[in-house]
Amino acid sequence: MRLALVQLYSEEQSPTSAPYSIEILGGHVQANLPDWQTQLFILDNRNAADVKALIDDLIAFDAQVIGVSMMQGTHTVGCELLDQIYACTNAAKHAPQVIIGNTLPTYRPDPYLERYPELLIVRGFGEVPLEKALHTYADWDAQGRPAKGLDYASLPGIALRRDGTTYRTPVAWPADYSVPARVDTDKYFSRIETSRGCHFDCCTFCTRPPRERSQPRWSRFSMDPIMDAIEKLRDQGVTRFTFCDEDFIGDNPEFCFELADRLEEMGNMMSFSFSTRADNIIDLKASDAENAQRVALLERLRDVGLSLLFVGCESFCDRQLKRFAKSVKAYGNVRALQVLSDLGLSVEAGFIMFDPFSTLDDLFENIANLEKYELWKVASQTLSRIDVQANAPLAKWVEREGLIGEYDVNQMTYAYTFKDPVVQKIADWCQVWKDETDNAYRLARNAQRMALFNEFPNHVMEDAKRLNFTFVKRVTETAAVNLDQVPAVIAEMRATRHEVIDNMHQAAHSPRVHSHMAERLREEIDITSALKPLTGRDDYALKPAT
Repeated sequence: MRLALVQLYSEEQSPTSAPYSIEILGGHVQANLPDWQTQLFILDNRNAADVKALIDDLIAFDAQVIGVSMMQGTHTVGCELLDQIYACTNAAKHAPQVIIGNTLPTYRPDPYLERYPELLIVRGFGEVPLEKALHTYADWDAQGRPAKGLDYASLPGIALRRDGTTYRTPVAWPADYSVPARVDTDKYFSRIETSRGCHFDCCTFCTRPPRERSQPRWSRFSMDPIMDAIEKLRDQGVTRFTFCDEDFIGDNPEFCFELADRLEEMGNMMSFSFSTRADNIIDLKASDAENAQRVALLERLRDVGLSLLFVGCESFCDRQLKRFAKSVKAYGNVRALQVLSDLGLSVEAGFIMFDPFSTLDDLFENIANLEKYELWKVASQTLSRIDVQANAPLAKWVEREGLIGEYDVNQMTYAYTFKDPVVQKIADWCQVWKDETDNAYRLARNAQRMALFNEFPNHVMEDAKRLNFTFVKRVTETAAVNLDQVPAVIAEMRATRHEVIDNMHQAAHSPRVHSHMAERLREEIDITSALKPLTGRDDYALKPAT
């Protein structure tokens, strides 16, 4: 039996980010269903010719089951691929059986099941549903593929169509970690997990993984398969990777101490990064002893290879943090970043400047803290507006306030308007500026992340971040006094940004940036340097606030 797993990429994903969804599923199938021959495929919609080539490869492989991972940004290319699969094969009669999963079909299965009624959708984490589906398919095939077809209705964690109605079965979380089946560790930046879910699980902007009432918000995998995965990377010559847990430390720091011991015993120290909440670094509500233990853990992890932390700060304004239900204070975020700096650790802080309910006071509080503590240097992006995602609590709130707009099925987000018309104008100006520069900015930032901030010209990103922060600061200060004066300020800043963008050419020559990433970066810089208006008109011109 043959299984083909396809990972879709869009502009939202770094071209060097490992196709982890299919790697982890492929590893699980190889470990638990050895009779299934598994092959992994990549489809990047940055290359239109790839769809035809992939169809040819899938037909040549002659898989009985084709699984497609569709994360945000891949709806269009995913449907193009599915159309071709159904047109070129007998998939409408389960030969092959097509299965899709990841965020888009998990949260909105109906558009896919209406278009492809014989499709099977995996909801949430895919290991257990995929394994059970493959068992079911193999049994059906062994019986001579009887005409009555397949019955997946008893499987966990799936959605399917019957008589025009969508049925969903209870989701299933994997019992333990499966060592990923890697695609190409030289081409892609490797990822590993130690847990699933989020022990906090309350942020209003988050779309949470589906789970049943009896299932935990967060669970830790056992140590041995995690170390097996790390040792395999080491044996392949990999020297740096990232833990891609949503919540690496969680409420189980003891595991992290044990992991540090195991990494030390392994030898040949590797560099790694992970993501965590600010209150897992310093919790203002905790005792001095508890916070000392948190710092001790970070010191221990630093000594065995921790090089970079992603900290989900999201804001440095208390009112905004309350809207996000982060359960932290702005000063707590500041202190967490100061602790990491004192430990000599590189850091990137998640940050959101604009949300639908932002006020001018909120913007000024964020700007003041970004400037006072020089947090703009570590903020991921100071121009960002929040994504109102389907199924997130924030979406319901925005809808109640009459601010919700059209749904984007590709991004799984809603358009929205701002409650404050002046903030709306500021956010719109920042969005145009961001759109003009963001391709080069994101690629350079992703290259910096791949290098874990080592052997990389970090001053290039600092200059870009300084430019963006100066932009939002000046636009906000000017708009608060006189909106009519803002276009002149923007014109002045546009004239000064060429050097910052041009300097990104040098970032592409970092020894830790893959050659195809460097080429992609140079292409994007060339496009951005041309400064062509995005719509053929001046998007910065003052227009009436809506």
